Amino acid sequence: MMKTDNLSGLKANASMFQEMHRRKGMFLLPNAWDAASARIFERAGFPAVATTSAGIAYSLGLPDGEHVPFDDLLFLVKRISGRISAPLSVDFERGYSEDPEQVGKNALRLLEAGAVGFNLEDGQADGRLSPVSLQLEKIHALK
Repeated sequence: MMKTDNLSGLKANASMFQEMHRRKGMFLLPNAWDAASARIFERAGFPAVATTSAGIAYSLGLPDGEHVPFDDLLFLVKRISGRISAPLSVDFERGYSEDPEQVGKNALRLLEAGAVGFNLEDGQADGRLSPVSLQLEKIHALK
């Protein structure tokens, strides 16, 4: 269970991140692979930071594509979010499940670790696109 002070900070970051998406024009979202790179991006003035699944995987000597164990991703998200004050979005790959309900549960665990946004990929492990119906179910589970 998340502490109340952490929850208020998470809500504030989520509001800031949502507002960034509502503004006209684009914003840059640098991709960090660890706490140090996230801090560098924040100190350089970026208002938000995202993770990179490939960067995290490669830094651990693994291939991209959900080869990083989910518990390791949780650890890294918690470590990164604890070292920056900027909103953190997570490259969630395919949600670490093809079951939309499990994707929602995984997202909740990432929120508890400090994430406020997600990048959900639309591909399957074999490189083909996921069916639109499955993607919609996953997005609904994330909401």
